[in-house]
Amino acid sequence: MPAFNRGGGGSQIFNSAALVTPQGEWVGRYDKVHLVPFGEYCRFRSCLLLLEGYQRGRRVSARTSHAGLDAGAQRLGTFICYESIFPDEVRQGPLQGAQFW
Repeated sequence: MPAFNRGGGGSQIFNSAALVTPQGEWVGRYDKVHLVPFGEYCRFRSCLLLLEGYQRGRRVSARTSHAGLDAGAQRLGTFICYESIFPDEVRQGPLQGAQFW
């Protein structure tokens, strides 16, 4: 899901997963760490004029932590789509205390 952080310096967009209780209470959010090149970010956007129009409004931000989500007494590890092809990153969940991944 898209998630937004708004602050004094503007807003950031994240590709996120949310943990919601059966009662509908929002208890946690994981923001994607490894973004898809040219889809969620373009490192050399200013050099690639053709992508400038495509990327406008799609500047997704990345987090730096693979910290899991707390589900009561359990910690859930999370990764989103493209992140699954990077085993060293997927391994970070259990290394940071996730019991379920």
